[in-house]
Amino acid sequence: MPLFMGCFMFTREVFLYQMRKTTQTAIIVIALALSFAPRLAFAQTLQQALGTQWGDETVDTKSCDIAELNFDEFQERTDEYVDSLFEEATKLANEAKRARDDEIQRQLARERAYALGEQIAESSEFVASPGNGWCAKYVSLCYQAAGYAYPGGNACDLYWKYCTSSDVRDMMPGMVIAVPTHTRTYLGGIYGHCGILVKRGEQFFVRQNVGVINEVPVTEWISTYGTTVEPKWGFAADISF
Repeated sequence: MPLFMGCFMFTREVFLYQMRKTTQTAIIVIALALSFAPRLAFAQTLQQALGTQWGDETVDTKSCDIAELNFDEFQERTDEYVDSLFEEATKLANEAKRARDDEIQRQLARERAYALGEQIAESSEFVASPGNGWCAKYVSLCYQAAGYAYPGGNACDLYWKYCTSSDVRDMMPGMVIAVPTHTRTYLGGIYGHCGILVKRGEQFFVRQNVGVINEVPVTEWISTYGTTVEPKWGFAADISF
């Protein structure tokens, strides 16, 4: 009996030892699995996912508050950026509209000036020569015939007072073209020379008084009289463009 009981107790202890060993092994395996498993799998809320630390299940509400604050700040900055883009786009659109309106006004002013200049050029066809050496008087008479005030003065005066451009793109019929001096004649060196711009087709000519009224291509006139000072042109009247 004692031998039997001894064997039974030994067998029970071995069994319990194996069971304890098996249980401990299972617990270790489960613990390792839980340790390496993604914590987000067990998170029930965003707050818990942000707050849970390894081995600490305490929820960190401060982390959640920071996340919400960062999102609100991002949203606010995004709204400000979108508003600035919209404001800049509106500003550019307004500037483009003003530029377009200004260009339209300039074009209309140029068309009006061109039409008025054509009237002066047409009137110059009916003005006779006032005599040799009176080129500026002829120009003044042309303006007077078109209904404008008599400019007066000599070619030098007309040049400095009215002729402001040397850009061929500014040329219009009826403009005065002049030089304050040139080397072709003695009096031309003192008083200069002038004429009226007229247009034939796509080419400009200068109608001038040289004792008689004649016309020469503007390029020829410039090369002939632009020997000392650059020729310029402009309206001898209040005609803006």
